[in-house]
Amino acid sequence: MTGNDFKLKRQSIKFLSEFNPDAVRSTQYELACIGMINSIIAYKYPDLQTSPEELINEVKKEETNYLQPFINFFGEEKLKEMIQEQLDDIAFIDISEEETDEYGDKVRAIVWRDQIN
Repeated sequence: MTGNDFKLKRQSIKFLSEFNPDAVRSTQYELACIGMINSIIAYKYPDLQTSPEELINEVKKEETNYLQPFINFFGEEKLKEMIQEQLDDIAFIDISEEETDEYGDKVRAIVWRDQIN
């Protein structure tokens, strides 16, 4: 899901809320999950070389497993599909240079080319 796809999906929430409140929760969770996947890719795999299985296994080893709520909600197989979709879209991203934020932490982000051009 590229940056423009993400925006369109977020905009669809307003429409869904009128007709299918359950779909709103699922869509919001999907967008949150994709945001987390993108953050993990940007921080842990700036060379963009990983697989869904490797990414999940590495995150599970950490003290805070940021993917666990999404594994609980979607299941691991669906999460792997979502990770693969993001990895397939790497042709449309750049990883920003590492910068220091106002708290002194190193930060890096995914920048979608469709947001630049």
